[in-house]
Amino acid sequence: MSFVLFKDSFKRYDQAGNQSNAAFVANLRQRYTFVRGSNFGIDTTGSLPPEFTMLNAGLGKTLPHSSRWVCGHRYRYLSTGLANVSAIYQLFNNSSILFSLTQNADGTLAIFAGNYTPGNGTTLGVTNRSLFSNIRYYLEWDVTLSGSSPIICTAELQINGHVEASGSGSTTVTTSQLLSGNPDANLHEFAAPAGGLGTQSWIKDLYIKNEAGYEGDVRIVPIYPASDGGLLQWTPNSGTTHFDRVNTHPVDITKFLKTATPGNVDLWTFDTLPAFSGTIVGINISVLAQKDDEGTKSFKIVTGATGTDAQSDEFFVSSANPEYYEFSLKLDPQTGLPWTAAGVNALIAGVKCIS
Repeated sequence: MSFVLFKDSFKRYDQAGNQSNAAFVANLRQRYTFVRGSNFGIDTTGSLPPEFTMLNAGLGKTLPHSSRWVCGHRYRYLSTGLANVSAIYQLFNNSSILFSLTQNADGTLAIFAGNYTPGNGTTLGVTNRSLFSNIRYYLEWDVTLSGSSPIICTAELQINGHVEASGSGSTTVTTSQLLSGNPDANLHEFAAPAGGLGTQSWIKDLYIKNEAGYEGDVRIVPIYPASDGGLLQWTPNSGTTHFDRVNTHPVDITKFLKTATPGNVDLWTFDTLPAFSGTIVGINISVLAQKDDEGTKSFKIVTGATGTDAQSDEFFVSSANPEYYEFSLKLDPQTGLPWTAAGVNALIAGVKCIS
């Protein structure tokens, strides 16, 4: 079943985009709960793959509540000297901070149960080496929440696949303070170091999941629908070709497929994978959906020539605003084995209307 709840390569956006580009910001806000700050954009310096760049800015993503979170992303920063400790990631239950990952003035990283400000949490560990500026590292962290009064946070931080800090301690938050009433979290915020000149940072290849196990130093490669793939039961808003309604990047919501008939399936084939080394960890299928009528509207993401090889959970479309829904698979449902390039290149996937 699904293992990654959210991922972003930062290759899907207008690569010239920044905070003054309305289309770029609109695309970001379809993927993220909020965009904070006034200095961010996509950096394509030289021949580098696109990275999301931040200067005193941040991205927030809300997902279903869970007591276990594993996250990772590539990270580099540019600094002329941080003025103080600064959070580069925080995990929230609504407005309560339950875990913090910080960068210190000397370039070391630290993990905290709760907030990192004095009196509001517990230091769990500090790395014994500093990160060099303008060098890419792959950071991953594993966070488990338990207990009630207070909530206990147990966490571990990896840098390039090596455990650099770990520990367990009090968040100083109790479950009675939380709307959910449980030791869990639902909001992730990724941010740039703050408090000093030159504290810009870049991230890419970001993933979030709610089960144990690091994914490692991963490269996330987007591929898009390339042709119609069999069942074509939804209606294009223009023309007769289906795949070109859903392969826009950056997103163009003036192009879409629609249906009001339960059971209708629409399927597409995809671009060929670019050359790569290493193994395929899994695939993740993202669908942007909205509803235009009252009542319950739902769908599933499906794979296979008849849409029955693998199906996601039922997604209930929440509003008239476009929202992303994700389905990921570690194994090829055709073989029951890890994905190969040939398996990905033969993928047929799409959507099925449920209600």
